[in-house]
Amino acid sequence: MPHFVLTNYPLFSHSHSHLGTEKQTLCTKMADFKHLVVAKFKEEVVVDDIIKGMHDLVSEIDVVKSFEWGQDLESPEMLRQGFTHSFLMGFRNKEEFTTFLAHPKHVEFSITFSAAIDKVVLLDFPAVLAKPITKPADSTAPPPPEATAMIDAPPAAELPAACSEN
Repeated sequence: MPHFVLTNYPLFSHSHSHLGTEKQTLCTKMADFKHLVVAKFKEEVVVDDIIKGMHDLVSEIDVVKSFEWGQDLESPEMLRQGFTHSFLMGFRNKEEFTTFLAHPKHVEFSITFSAAIDKVVLLDFPAVLAKPITKPADSTAPPPPEATAMIDAPPAAELPAACSEN
């Protein structure tokens, strides 16, 4: 079963006013835009069909730069509140996200998706990479697929030290 990976995404440039403007600007420029959907599907829904439809959708719309999904397997029901699946799409900027929202294939799929869900939480936000995924120093293997979620992020060595602080 695929797993869901979330990148650390504090709204760094807004919450750390003690940083210099130059560092805030660089960290903010690295931001991309995320579309997070957390869903509980209706009992009669064949979830695999919805996931296939979503995969087909993002494959056909070029402004979607990354797509990850997963089913919760670990959270206690009390904390999960019935939600079972998460979907995360990445865009280069808010304008590309807006283009995605208006795309006819998205509009069409949204009708199918809306009919399949019992409840949903949507979050659309500019993300700031606070800690990039890095491979171990002794590894020559390519980075894991999760590492490709951040598009055009500079190497960690080029980030201001403040961008990696929590």
